[in-house]
Amino acid sequence: YMTERHPGVQQNPDTQYLVGHILTNRQLQIYNRIVAAVQNYEQEIDFPNCKSTDLLYAFSAANKYNPDLFWFPTQYSMNWRRTGYTLTLYYPYSIEQVAWMSDKLQEAVDRLLTDLPSGLDAYATELYLHDRLVAVTEYDFNYRTNAFNAYGALVDGSAVCEGYARAMQLLLHKSGLECLLVNGTLDDEGHMWNIVKLDGQWYHLDPTLNDSDNRRSHAYFNLTDLAISADHTIDRQLSSNVNEIPLDLDFNLPIPVCGEIAACYFVKTNSMIFTDEHLESVLQTKLNQKQYTAGDIIELGFADTCSLSYPAAGSPAFTAFENRISNVVFAAGYYKFYLTGIPGSK
Repeated sequence: YMTERHPGVQQNPDTQYLVGHILTNRQLQIYNRIVAAVQNYEQEIDFPNCKSTDLLYAFSAANKYNPDLFWFPTQYSMNWRRTGYTLTLYYPYSIEQVAWMSDKLQEAVDRLLTDLPSGLDAYATELYLHDRLVAVTEYDFNYRTNAFNAYGALVDGSAVCEGYARAMQLLLHKSGLECLLVNGTLDDEGHMWNIVKLDGQWYHLDPTLNDSDNRRSHAYFNLTDLAISADHTIDRQLSSNVNEIPLDLDFNLPIPVCGEIAACYFVKTNSMIFTDEHLESVLQTKLNQKQYTAGDIIELGFADTCSLSYPAAGSPAFTAFENRISNVVFAAGYYKFYLTGIPGSK
């Protein structure tokens, strides 16, 4: 399964996070062999004179850097046979299914990229593809096999966090933007999201949470490490010279620091609150810019420099916060609004 890149945004690659940099020469050889084997639906691969850590590290990289390989083995076994390891791959689909599904996925990707307006910069490209992804996908509470890959998100329109993240990675890769997968936890449960590179800086992007509760938002669009850590925990990172790797591959490959806010959605849309006194003026400006109708959403972000935080519903702090907003909304001629947000976040 292959598609040409969309002739849009092209950025210089950050070599520090390309596969050829994070892997040793031996691991890169193993990586290339695994990718070729999956492309050709091979079920057993021999790796003579191979260390188990090199094999597992390369296998994890192959899994996380190739979102187009939606049939990547969901299970594997590794057996020592005299001179090396034999890797046995267990695919989630038959070879006939892979051929048919590949065509369907390619059609979906091509359709989205064909509709991508020309002349967009990196940020606008990311925003457009993100909004299209969350518009065509809903969360799969049945946890079907397809829900864990890009096919489920883009063809079935149903995915879990892993499917959202892999679909986002695939679309951005095809548009010339670098995008990594991040393993971690959310509310003590396993979770996956993206890190995206824009204009030389990296940002966290969680399309799954931007599509939660039937309300599409940008609350997790291009955040810093500090901002994402309010409710996300990033799994440990392992370098290529690691001496031991968990068999469940529950770790991250090297990932960049995300410390800038220039491409944060709220900064880009002048919706970021930097001080307590800033809230009313930003909200008033947003109301003046557009004639809102029922169901419209005004999104506001709160910087770490602001002591305001979204309080628990029903608390005195929530009532005071709501009153501050309602005074501005009512003064602008709007008489009904619904306040929602991310509890405990800024």
